Amino acid sequence: MYVIHKAHLIFRIDPTTPFTSLIDRVGNPELCSVWVLCRYVIHISECYHCRGWKAHSSVWHAKIVMDFCRWLECLELVGSFIQLCQTAGLRQKKMLEAFKLYCQYCPFIRASYYFANNTILEAFKDAPRVHVVDYGILYGTQWPCLIHQLSEREGGPPHLRITGIDRPQPGFTPSGRIQETGRRLAELAKMKGVPFEFHAIAEKWEAITPTHLMLREDEVLAVNSMYRLHHLLDEQVTAASPRTLVLNRIRSINPKVFVQGVVNAGYNAPFFMSRFREALTSFSTLFEFMDESMPSDDPMRIIIDQEIVGRDILNVVACEGLERVERPEPYRQWQSRTMRAGFQQVPISAEFQDIVRKLMTEFHPKYGIGEDGNWFLIGWKERITHAITAWEPASVGP
Repeated sequence: MYVIHKAHLIFRIDPTTPFTSLIDRVGNPELCSVWVLCRYVIHISECYHCRGWKAHSSVWHAKIVMDFCRWLECLELVGSFIQLCQTAGLRQKKMLEAFKLYCQYCPFIRASYYFANNTILEAFKDAPRVHVVDYGILYGTQWPCLIHQLSEREGGPPHLRITGIDRPQPGFTPSGRIQETGRRLAELAKMKGVPFEFHAIAEKWEAITPTHLMLREDEVLAVNSMYRLHHLLDEQVTAASPRTLVLNRIRSINPKVFVQGVVNAGYNAPFFMSRFREALTSFSTLFEFMDESMPSDDPMRIIIDQEIVGRDILNVVACEGLERVERPEPYRQWQSRTMRAGFQQVPISAEFQDIVRKLMTEFHPKYGIGEDGNWFLIGWKERITHAITAWEPASVGP
């Protein structure tokens, strides 16, 4: 029997009680919250461990739900997800150190960056002036490799312009993080001898028009969005879907190539219980591959677990409406959306497949890669976690 204390009330819950019965038992919508569900799942995990289940299975679930509980306690104190982001921000240096650890042991970022950068390089071949529009630039970690590769191009590097787009940050400097990213990239480009411009845009993505991008006719244009489009709202929230609007805007600027990476998950359901169950499955996979492939004693691991993954968990299960920005869909749904916007997929080269297979030998053997049509898939065991593809404007019939 598990005892839950909440708001000076006590509920004694048997661990075999189904979720639906638990909700009926608690009754009050405020009390049948994730707070209750998290503690319930923690206890179930403990019971499974006592009954002889593998110890690490309990650890994964306990980590997830303890993150749920910890962030929900913070949320109750500060009132909203946006306010919580203002009170719990980390410096860029720490975030970049944590990101480096993640890339060292997990192949998703390195393989995706290799795919995207080489696709963009092929589009930029022999062009004297090139322009990358990056939806969701964050810390700009994708672009140092591209700058290095352009610096070694036969005949000299082109003039590179990067437009970095991201959501406005809370506070007095909404574009501060993007501007700092631009300064770091400019310093690297100068060191590598690559002529460089950087343009920062901190706006809602659906509000960005071609005028914001300051397009030039003498530039070859590539658009990139790596695992960030799922932060856009969809038809569940507003009839004029920002996802559709952004994809249509990207098509309207007629890029030579559009590289799209998506988180392959389904916890965007409008109903809480469906979303909770799918999130639990997805984040269990995430903690499993991190526990098996990354050192647990590295101090940066705490940042990944609590500040990065933990905040995503909070947003999935505790936020609704405009504040819920973690809204991933399966890659096949993104394929339908992007094709409706007027794009067609670019085939994956055999050379790329061979190089990535060699790259994967550096990582834990339970990571895997595959293909579905022209999607390049990466996952853990039997679960596809990430998918990436390249698009070009579809030919218009006569």
